[in-house]
Amino acid sequence: MASTPTANFAYNKPAEGDIDWDTTTNGNWDLLDADLIAEHNSDGTHSTVTMSGTLTMSDNIDLNGQDLLIDADGDSYLHASGDDVVDLVLAGASGELAININGAEDFQFVANGFNVLSGSHITVADDAWIGLGAAAGRIQFDNQTPDEVNILAANVGIGTETPGTLLELAGAGAELTINATSGNPKLTLEENGTWAYYWVYHITDNNLALATTNADGGGTDAYIWKVPDGQTTIDANTTWDEDVFDYVCDACGWHNLHEPPDATCPDCGGSVEWQDDVALITEAMRQPDNMTLLDKLQAQGVMKRGDEPGRAYISLQEAIKFTWSGLGQMARRIATLEQRLEATA
Repeated sequence: MASTPTANFAYNKPAEGDIDWDTTTNGNWDLLDADLIAEHNSDGTHSTVTMSGTLTMSDNIDLNGQDLLIDADGDSYLHASGDDVVDLVLAGASGELAININGAEDFQFVANGFNVLSGSHITVADDAWIGLGAAAGRIQFDNQTPDEVNILAANVGIGTETPGTLLELAGAGAELTINATSGNPKLTLEENGTWAYYWVYHITDNNLALATTNADGGGTDAYIWKVPDGQTTIDANTTWDEDVFDYVCDACGWHNLHEPPDATCPDCGGSVEWQDDVALITEAMRQPDNMTLLDKLQAQGVMKRGDEPGRAYISLQEAIKFTWSGLGQMARRIATLEQRLEATA
């Protein structure tokens, strides 16, 4: 509090409590009371007041725009930098403002930072936000069931300071994990809420599937393809007889390179006939609505009818086996033609 005394004075307290001024004492004045001792010394620039006991104010303290010093060396103070603007200045490099509630230090203001100490927390009201502005990057807290934490008007970067998309993960071996504690983990790709695809892992069936949602108006989800668990790396061994579809049972889909005895299926007893793989898959591709062809391929595990007309699922592993089977048939036919040409040459 800046002040320059114009006179030396002393204060003596009469028994009746009136104030009595005396200007004969050199350089200081004394206030004597049961609870208060104050001494005033002037160096021509500052006034220093030291006190003990209790000071009770019956009205406001008016500093009239002057600083209020709050530490021993006078470099930390409250300062009115403008009308209705008050600054707390902590001049030291290690300056710290601590907020102590109920005997425990909960918060700290330090140089360029704010610390929430262990066991403390910050609670905000519904729809309150923390960020750069009401229309800028911010985090909003919305009281819903369940509650929502919304990141608005911003790209989110994890491991990067310059995310180029709404969410960007960067780092050595960056991974994104979806861990469903119940139900099937699912990743949905949506176009403005009107059409959507999703990846889902079916825990019960042990397969990874790509499907469309009922947002397309079909009423039910339609699977585009499924990969069974353990078969994401598809390997077809073309030397196995059971991977060849030359002889096929129309009833259950049993297939083999060799015709069984009496052309009878060893699995279900149905009739086994030779099948032209190339012709069958060609016709199925030309006639995607031909349910007879799809049923035949479905029985062999190669394709499956879709939920709607004209849609079919493809088993990638069985399709590869079927393709190799067809190529094997073509190779054998070519070899037979070559033998016939050589015989008639």
